[in-house]
Amino acid sequence: MIDIAELFRKFEASPLHLLSDLPNETGIYWLADHDGKRRYVGITDRLGFLQRINKYHCAGDETNSHKFSCNYNVGRMYRDPKDRGDDALKAKKLRSCFIRKHCSAACLPIIAPKEELERVERQIIALAQPDTVAWNHSRNRLATFEEPTELVDQLIAELGWSDVDRLAVDRQSRFSARAKHLKSNE
Repeated sequence: MIDIAELFRKFEASPLHLLSDLPNETGIYWLADHDGKRRYVGITDRLGFLQRINKYHCAGDETNSHKFSCNYNVGRMYRDPKDRGDDALKAKKLRSCFIRKHCSAACLPIIAPKEELERVERQIIALAQPDTVAWNHSRNRLATFEEPTELVDQLIAELGWSDVDRLAVDRQSRFSARAKHLKSNE
């Protein structure tokens, strides 16, 4: 039987790692935003942390519970899920690059059946401070914060994007503002 209180203390103290440096083991993970604030607890029982988090939360679409993709779907990184145009795809690429560069995760390898991992996940969420599991309680498909403009500017420069690429994501930011306005009027 797993001692949840001890496991929680260990998990809470575990360091955050860049998403490219995650282990390829299964267990429980804690996603952190670009400021290093923990926001979401999840499990992976089949894929390792590296594959699960990068494939789904980073590169996943905006309609499912892909926490990074949903919460960073803002500003120049915005893409309407139905939009497959060049501008939208460029914005999604920018978002994925941003997440991989600026977000992180803590991982706690646990070998257990899915049902046990789900039980541990529920108990960890119950022990955690509400702000550290805020994304667990949200089904909001729009970002919960504004675009981190300075970091996005730096990333675009690092990527060496052309003026055409920059204009494409600038156009996407107008769609982001419109979507946020529509959502606030619902």
